[in-house]
Amino acid sequence: SSSAKARRASSVAQRARSKVAARRARTRLRAIEEAARPVPPVVEAPMSSEDLARGHEIVARVEAAVAMSDLAEAESALAAGRLAWAELQADTNIDPPLAFAFDTAVEAAREAMGERQRERQLAQERAQSVAREQADRVAICDEIEQLDGESSADRVAELRARWDSLPPIPAEFAASLTRRFQ
Repeated sequence: SSSAKARRASSVAQRARSKVAARRARTRLRAIEEAARPVPPVVEAPMSSEDLARGHEIVARVEAAVAMSDLAEAESALAAGRLAWAELQADTNIDPPLAFAFDTAVEAAREAMGERQRERQLAQERAQSVAREQADRVAICDEIEQLDGESSADRVAELRARWDSLPPIPAEFAASLTRRFQ
């Protein structure tokens, strides 16, 4: 089939009156010949024991970033590991199992850092919420302390209702604020 195509393209290329048709036929003939040419298998040299040890050490460093509690330190370790990996790739052909281990370690480190970032954000949101709740209670206490006169009993009742409608406060603030309120 490919030899028949090659004969037709060769025939067209030789008998063509148009330069464009001859050029197209020669291009098609080259493509057919290249496709028919056997491709020698690429044999990659195995990694040297030094490069293999270096690769495992880089993977171990990236895997260690998963357990780091300091987000900046983990990001720095991941960046250093990726740089070292790029340098190793420039020096040698990486064994596929080692490349898979590195990719897996990088993904795990990214997921762990993302989880730590979400935890940090939730902690900040909780702290802000507690601060707002505490600020509401402190404002009520401040207002009660400044009350005087006949209408103060009605206002204290309103403020008590507002105090009671607030969500429960954390134990570390509850005692001192409750004492102040009472």
